[in-house]
Amino acid sequence: MGYSEAVLAGEIGVCLDTITNWKQEHPEFFASVKLGRMKGARVWEDRLASVAAEGGGNATAVIFALKNRLPSEWRDKTETEHSGAVKIERIERTIVDPKSPNS
Repeated sequence: MGYSEAVLAGEIGVCLDTITNWKQEHPEFFASVKLGRMKGARVWEDRLASVAAEGGGNATAVIFALKNRLPSEWRDKTETEHSGAVKIERIERTIVDPKSPNS
């Protein structure tokens, strides 16, 4: 349904720390939670598609949810990595007179 782990905890009658501990102690449970998270992403993406096609919803709220649920796929920020060496040719020092209009 696209709910959070906190809602899952409440639905099964445990606290969120229990869910966290179970994920660490039981790999099958952790895999199930991850699968549920991905299925929940489908719910939110379907909601966004519905709002885009039919209107009648808050696209900003849906996008906000997607950005928080799946930041690797729904983020505005991109990262660029530079590889290779950087060669410094020259370093210049300039003394600026704050009173001069040409500075």
